[in-house]
Amino acid sequence: MSDYEIKLINGSWMKNCEKELPHNLTTEEKVQYGLELSQSLNEVALLESRAKSAKKQIEAEIASEQALADSKSSALRDGFEHRPTECFWTYDWEANKAECFRKDSGELVSSRQIHHEERQVKLKWEDDRKVASA
Repeated sequence: MSDYEIKLINGSWMKNCEKELPHNLTTEEKVQYGLELSQSLNEVALLESRAKSAKKQIEAEIASEQALADSKSSALRDGFEHRPTECFWTYDWEANKAECFRKDSGELVSSRQIHHEERQVKLKWEDDRKVASA
């Protein structure tokens, strides 16, 4: 029967319809709804946890990309960037001076006093050389 099908029934004009009306829940329905509610709340907690985890992952990815962008921005602004570069140390034992040079250009990078451990290496080398020549 459609919404427009009005019929004469037992002397009255009528048409069937359906409306949302209150119904009291039975004990069994209350128990079932309680179980479904518990399941739904557990699912909500799980989804919220997954959402937090996904958000943290995306925030980490954003931070990583931002760091890369900042690095490129600094390089463009400054006209240079720091890169691993092969270097070598030279030692002037009498002046107690160690100097670091770039292998690609020979440019002096830094200089400092010779460390105690480095001096020990030289002493061991000299001792080994004396033993070998004897």
